[in-house]
Amino acid sequence: MSFDLDESSSIPIFFSDEDSNCLDGHSHFDILLGKEKAIFNHSGNKRFRAIINHNVHKYMNAPIKSKKSKVVRIIHASMKKARFRFLKKNQADWSELEEAFAREKVSHALRDKVREILRPTKFDRSSSERLYPVITSMARMIKRNQMLLNKATESLSAKKELSKSSLSLQQHVPENSTCFLSPNETSSAYPPLQHVTGYIPVKKSLT
Repeated sequence: MSFDLDESSSIPIFFSDEDSNCLDGHSHFDILLGKEKAIFNHSGNKRFRAIINHNVHKYMNAPIKSKKSKVVRIIHASMKKARFRFLKKNQADWSELEEAFAREKVSHALRDKVREILRPTKFDRSSSERLYPVITSMARMIKRNQMLLNKATESLSAKKELSKSSLSLQQHVPENSTCFLSPNETSSAYPPLQHVTGYIPVKKSLT
């Protein structure tokens, strides 16, 4: 994935009627600081999480720290341009955070999201533990089958070489010849006697 710092793509498209859950009269553009469930479900906080999800891969692909800081600055500038603001409750009133603290909130949210992406879940760990014996057994089976295949290939190659040698041997043996070998054996190393120079066959007389 390429490293993109396009400011126009830092904020996803939101629809005004997609979430009407606004806390205490705050707007969709107010990001409230706090850990209460009502604040977590506030529309502005949901949009902030959507912005983080939209930009987290740009942050992860930034090669160096200065580039990551630039991603944070661009996201914060885009949010400010779109009228988003971070609000902190002081007793009964809400006050807007200064820009430096607001950028730190963006940076902190991005780092948390990166850790969430990279951290293996409990399901992943348990699945790996269950699958490990199966994977090990399959690896042993594949290795055994590979050994059998190699042996079969070597045997087939040996048979082919033997067949070629036998065919070549038969081509060098003259037809209608006899030799001192057994009826099933022929060899060019033992030619029949009638082919030896100076040999004259003698018929034995019947008396």
